[in-house]
Amino acid sequence: VKIATRPNFLSPRNDFARHTLVGANTTMLDILSSNKDALAVTATGFDTAITQTRALLETAADIEVLSQSLVNDELTVQLRINNRSGHKLPTSYPSRRAYIHFVVRDNVGNIVFESGKTNADGSIVAADADSNLSQYESHYDEITQEDQVQIYEAIMGDSDSNITYTLLRSATYLKDNRIPPTGFDKNAVVNDIRVAGVAMSDGNFNSGSDTITYKVTVGAASASTISYSAELKYQSLAYGFVKDLFQDNNDPEVAKFEAMYDSASIRSETISAINGTL
Repeated sequence: VKIATRPNFLSPRNDFARHTLVGANTTMLDILSSNKDALAVTATGFDTAITQTRALLETAADIEVLSQSLVNDELTVQLRINNRSGHKLPTSYPSRRAYIHFVVRDNVGNIVFESGKTNADGSIVAADADSNLSQYESHYDEITQEDQVQIYEAIMGDSDSNITYTLLRSATYLKDNRIPPTGFDKNAVVNDIRVAGVAMSDGNFNSGSDTITYKVTVGAASASTISYSAELKYQSLAYGFVKDLFQDNNDPEVAKFEAMYDSASIRSETISAINGTL
Protein backbone atom coordinates (compact mmCIF):
# COMPACT_ATOMS: atom_id res chain seq x y z
CA VAL A 1 0.00 0.00 0.00
CA LYS A 2 1.22 3.46 -0.87
CA ILE A 3 0.70 5.17 2.49
CA ALA A 4 1.02 8.81 1.37
CA THR A 5 0.68 10.91 -1.76
CA ARG A 6 3.58 13.22 -0.96
CA PRO A 7 6.35 13.03 -1.86
CA ASN A 8 5.04 11.51 -5.06
CA PHE A 9 8.02 9.16 -5.49
CA LEU A 10 7.05 6.98 -2.51
CA SER A 11 6.66 3.30 -3.32
CA PRO A 12 4.05 0.90 -1.91
CA ARG A 13 5.12 -0.91 1.27
CA ASN A 14 4.07 -3.51 3.80
CA ASP A 15 4.28 -3.45 7.60
CA PHE A 16 2.33 -0.28 8.23
CA ALA A 17 -0.38 0.42 10.81
CA ARG A 18 -3.45 2.59 10.94
CA HIS A 19 -3.72 4.77 14.04
CA THR A 20 -6.97 5.73 15.71
CA LEU A 21 -6.88 9.31 16.95
CA VAL A 22 -9.73 10.49 19.15
CA GLY A 23 -10.25 13.69 21.05
CA ALA A 24 -12.20 13.90 24.29
CA ASN A 25 -15.55 15.22 23.12
CA THR A 26 -18.24 12.57 23.36
CA THR A 27 -20.95 15.25 23.55
CA MET A 28 -20.22 16.47 20.02
CA LEU A 29 -19.89 12.90 18.74
CA ASP A 30 -23.35 12.23 20.15
CA ILE A 31 -24.77 15.39 18.53
CA LEU A 32 -23.21 14.55 15.16
CA SER A 33 -24.49 10.98 15.30
CA SER A 34 -28.03 12.02 16.27
CA ASN A 35 -28.35 14.79 13.65
CA LYS A 36 -26.78 13.29 10.55
CA ASP A 37 -29.42 14.50 8.13
CA ALA A 38 -29.64 18.02 9.52
CA LEU A 39 -25.85 18.36 9.50
CA ALA A 40 -25.25 16.43 6.25
CA VAL A 41 -23.01 13.99 8.11
CA THR A 42 -21.96 10.97 6.05
CA ALA A 43 -19.45 9.48 8.48
CA THR A 44 -20.25 6.34 10.46
CA GLY A 45 -18.77 4.58 13.48
CA PHE A 46 -19.78 7.13 16.12
CA ASP A 47 -20.58 4.51 18.76
CA THR A 48 -17.10 3.05 18.34
CA ALA A 49 -15.54 6.51 18.49
CA ILE A 50 -17.41 7.28 21.73
CA THR A 51 -16.21 4.01 23.27
CA GLN A 52 -12.61 4.75 22.21
CA THR A 53 -12.88 8.31 23.55
CA ARG A 54 -14.03 7.03 26.93
CA ALA A 55 -11.13 4.60 27.03
CA LEU A 56 -8.73 7.48 26.32
CA LEU A 57 -10.27 9.65 29.06
CA GLU A 58 -9.85 6.86 31.59
CA THR A 59 -6.08 7.02 31.09
CA ALA A 60 -5.92 10.77 31.76
CA ALA A 61 -6.02 10.72 35.57
CA ASP A 62 -6.81 8.67 38.65
CA ILE A 63 -8.02 9.21 42.20
CA GLU A 64 -6.42 7.78 45.31
CA VAL A 65 -7.46 7.92 48.95
CA LEU A 66 -4.64 9.25 51.13
CA SER A 67 -6.53 8.96 54.42
CA GLN A 68 -9.99 8.44 55.85
CA SER A 69 -11.42 8.67 59.33
CA LEU A 70 -14.72 8.84 61.18
CA VAL A 71 -14.35 10.62 64.52
CA ASN A 72 -17.51 11.31 66.53
CA ASP A 73 -19.87 12.40 63.75
CA GLU A 74 -17.34 13.85 61.28
CA LEU A 75 -16.13 11.96 58.23
CA THR A 76 -12.78 13.12 56.84
CA VAL A 77 -11.51 11.84 53.50
CA GLN A 78 -8.36 13.12 51.85
CA LEU A 79 -8.10 12.47 48.12
CA ARG A 80 -5.32 13.00 45.62
CA ILE A 81 -6.07 13.54 41.93
CA ASN A 82 -3.14 12.43 39.80
CA ASN A 83 -2.74 13.82 36.30
CA ARG A 84 -1.45 11.00 34.06
CA SER A 85 -1.36 13.06 30.88
CA GLY A 86 1.49 15.18 29.57
CA HIS A 87 -0.41 18.47 29.77
CA LYS A 88 -2.77 20.36 32.03
CA LEU A 89 -5.97 18.53 32.88
CA PRO A 90 -8.22 19.43 31.23
CA THR A 91 -6.44 20.98 28.29
CA SER A 92 -7.45 22.59 24.98
CA TYR A 93 -10.31 25.07 24.55
CA PRO A 94 -11.44 26.64 27.87
CA SER A 95 -14.96 25.22 27.59
CA ARG A 96 -13.56 21.98 29.02
CA ARG A 97 -13.68 21.31 32.73
CA ALA A 98 -13.16 18.46 35.18
CA TYR A 99 -14.78 18.26 38.60
CA ILE A 100 -15.22 15.97 41.59
CA HIS A 101 -18.53 14.36 42.39
CA PHE A 102 -18.32 13.29 46.02
CA VAL A 103 -21.18 11.43 47.71
CA VAL A 104 -21.56 10.10 51.28
CA ARG A 105 -24.27 7.52 52.11
CA ASP A 106 -25.53 5.89 55.29
CA ASN A 107 -25.86 2.14 55.83
CA VAL A 108 -29.13 1.90 53.86
CA GLY A 109 -27.92 3.99 50.94
CA ASN A 110 -29.49 7.33 51.79
CA ILE A 111 -27.40 10.30 50.67
CA VAL A 112 -25.98 12.21 53.62
CA PHE A 113 -23.79 14.60 51.60
CA GLU A 114 -23.31 15.31 47.89
CA SER A 115 -21.02 17.78 46.14
CA GLY A 116 -20.69 18.05 42.38
CA LYS A 117 -23.90 16.45 41.12
CA THR A 118 -24.56 16.94 37.40
CA ASN A 119 -28.02 18.15 36.38
CA ALA A 120 -29.77 16.82 33.29
CA ASP A 121 -28.93 20.00 31.34
CA GLY A 122 -25.20 19.65 32.06
CA SER A 123 -25.02 22.23 34.83
CA ILE A 124 -23.46 21.30 38.16
CA VAL A 125 -25.55 21.70 41.29
CA ALA A 126 -24.37 24.77 43.28
CA ALA A 127 -21.59 25.66 40.81
CA ASP A 128 -21.50 29.45 40.85
CA ALA A 129 -20.88 29.99 37.14
CA ASP A 130 -23.73 27.70 36.13
CA SER A 131 -26.32 29.90 37.86
CA ASN A 132 -24.62 33.27 37.32
CA LEU A 133 -22.31 33.95 34.37
CA SER A 134 -20.67 36.84 36.22
CA GLN A 135 -19.31 34.48 38.90
CA TYR A 136 -17.20 31.35 39.07
CA GLU A 137 -16.46 28.64 41.62
CA SER A 138 -13.35 29.07 43.73
CA HIS A 139 -10.58 26.50 44.00
CA TYR A 140 -10.75 24.51 47.25
CA ASP A 141 -8.21 22.75 49.42
CA GLU A 142 -10.94 21.62 51.83
CA ILE A 143 -14.65 21.10 51.23
CA THR A 144 -17.15 21.08 54.10
CA GLN A 145 -20.42 22.10 52.42
CA GLU A 146 -22.50 20.72 49.56
CA ASP A 147 -22.46 24.05 47.73
CA GLN A 148 -18.67 23.84 47.42
CA VAL A 149 -17.55 21.99 44.29
CA GLN A 150 -14.00 21.33 43.17
CA ILE A 151 -13.92 22.30 39.49
CA TYR A 152 -10.69 22.19 37.52
CA GLU A 153 -11.04 24.79 34.79
CA ALA A 154 -9.76 27.92 33.08
CA ILE A 155 -11.92 31.02 33.53
CA MET A 156 -11.13 33.75 31.03
CA GLY A 157 -11.12 37.46 31.78
CA ASP A 158 -11.34 40.34 29.30
CA SER A 159 -9.14 43.46 29.29
CA ASP A 160 -11.22 44.86 32.17
CA SER A 161 -10.87 41.61 34.16
CA ASN A 162 -14.52 40.74 33.66
CA ILE A 163 -15.45 37.13 33.03
CA THR A 164 -15.83 36.33 29.35
CA TYR A 165 -16.77 33.19 27.48
CA THR A 166 -15.66 34.62 24.12
CA LEU A 167 -12.17 33.55 23.15
CA LEU A 168 -11.41 36.67 21.08
CA ARG A 169 -12.26 38.90 24.05
CA SER A 170 -10.04 37.10 26.54
CA ALA A 171 -6.93 38.85 27.84
CA THR A 172 -6.06 36.79 30.92
CA TYR A 173 -7.07 33.91 33.15
CA LEU A 174 -8.96 34.85 36.29
CA LYS A 175 -8.80 31.23 37.40
CA ASP A 176 -6.65 28.41 36.09
CA ASN A 177 -6.52 25.45 38.42
CA ARG A 178 -6.29 22.84 35.71
CA ILE A 179 -4.11 20.13 37.23
CA PRO A 180 -0.58 20.55 35.87
CA PRO A 181 1.44 17.63 34.52
CA THR A 182 4.27 15.97 36.39
CA GLY A 183 7.39 18.14 36.27
CA PHE A 184 5.41 21.39 36.06
CA ASP A 185 6.50 23.77 38.84
CA LYS A 186 3.87 26.48 39.27
CA ASN A 187 6.44 28.69 41.02
CA ALA A 188 8.88 28.60 38.12
CA VAL A 189 6.89 28.52 34.86
CA VAL A 190 6.51 31.49 32.52
CA ASN A 191 3.50 33.76 32.85
CA ASP A 192 1.74 32.41 29.75
CA ILE A 193 1.14 29.00 31.36
CA ARG A 194 0.89 30.06 34.99
CA VAL A 195 -1.55 28.81 37.59
CA ALA A 196 -4.07 31.58 38.26
CA GLY A 197 -6.24 32.30 41.28
CA VAL A 198 -6.49 30.55 44.65
CA ALA A 199 -4.73 27.39 43.43
CA MET A 200 -1.49 29.35 43.32
CA SER A 201 -1.44 29.44 47.13
CA ASP A 202 -2.57 25.83 47.57
CA GLY A 203 0.54 24.05 48.80
CA ASN A 204 -0.51 20.59 47.59
CA PHE A 205 -1.53 21.69 44.09
CA ASN A 206 1.48 21.33 41.77
CA SER A 207 3.51 19.03 39.53
CA GLY A 208 1.02 16.39 38.53
CA SER A 209 -1.49 16.30 41.35
CA ASP A 210 -3.90 18.04 43.68
CA THR A 211 -4.85 16.95 47.19
CA ILE A 212 -8.28 17.85 48.51
CA THR A 213 -9.92 17.06 51.85
CA TYR A 214 -13.63 16.48 52.43
CA LYS A 215 -14.93 17.02 55.97
CA VAL A 216 -18.55 16.00 56.33
CA THR A 217 -20.77 16.05 59.40
CA VAL A 218 -22.79 12.83 59.16
CA GLY A 219 -24.75 13.12 62.41
CA ALA A 220 -26.63 10.05 63.60
CA ALA A 221 -25.46 8.10 60.54
CA SER A 222 -22.04 7.79 62.21
CA ALA A 223 -23.47 5.09 64.48
CA SER A 224 -23.48 2.65 61.54
CA THR A 225 -21.50 1.98 58.37
CA ILE A 226 -20.71 5.01 56.24
CA SER A 227 -19.75 4.72 52.57
CA TYR A 228 -18.50 7.30 50.13
CA SER A 229 -17.71 7.56 46.45
CA ALA A 230 -15.60 10.02 44.51
CA GLU A 231 -15.68 10.49 40.75
CA LEU A 232 -13.50 12.71 38.61
CA LYS A 233 -15.97 13.89 35.98
CA TYR A 234 -15.23 15.65 32.70
CA GLN A 235 -17.19 17.93 30.39
CA SER A 236 -16.09 19.14 26.98
CA LEU A 237 -18.83 21.80 27.08
CA ALA A 238 -19.10 23.51 30.45
CA TYR A 239 -22.60 24.80 31.09
CA GLY A 240 -21.47 28.43 31.27
CA PHE A 241 -20.24 28.30 27.70
CA VAL A 242 -23.47 26.92 26.26
CA LYS A 243 -25.55 29.25 28.45
CA ASP A 244 -23.55 32.23 27.17
CA LEU A 245 -23.94 31.06 23.57
CA PHE A 246 -27.68 30.48 23.90
CA GLN A 247 -28.22 34.11 24.85
CA ASP A 248 -27.89 34.66 21.08
CA ASN A 249 -30.51 32.08 20.12
CA ASN A 250 -32.25 34.65 17.96
CA ASP A 251 -29.56 33.63 15.47
CA PRO A 252 -30.92 30.62 13.49
CA GLU A 253 -27.62 28.73 13.70
CA VAL A 254 -27.43 29.16 17.46
CA ALA A 255 -31.06 28.13 17.84
CA LYS A 256 -30.39 25.02 15.77
CA PHE A 257 -27.42 24.04 17.90
CA GLU A 258 -29.39 24.74 21.09
CA ALA A 259 -32.09 22.29 19.99
CA MET A 260 -29.46 19.66 19.19
CA TYR A 261 -27.69 20.20 22.51
CA ASP A 262 -30.95 19.99 24.47
CA SER A 263 -31.75 16.63 22.89
CA ALA A 264 -28.24 15.19 23.36
CA SER A 265 -27.87 12.35 25.83
CA ILE A 266 -24.23 12.87 26.88
CA ARG A 267 -23.44 15.69 29.30
CA SER A 268 -20.32 14.39 31.08
CA GLU A 269 -17.92 11.47 31.33
CA THR A 270 -16.19 9.76 34.24
CA ILE A 271 -12.39 9.75 34.09
CA SER A 272 -11.81 7.88 37.34
CA ALA A 273 -13.79 6.71 40.38
CA ILE A 274 -13.11 5.30 43.82
CA ASN A 275 -15.19 4.05 46.75
CA GLY A 276 -14.62 3.67 50.48
CA THR A 277 -16.36 2.39 53.61
CA LEU A 278 -15.91 3.15 57.29
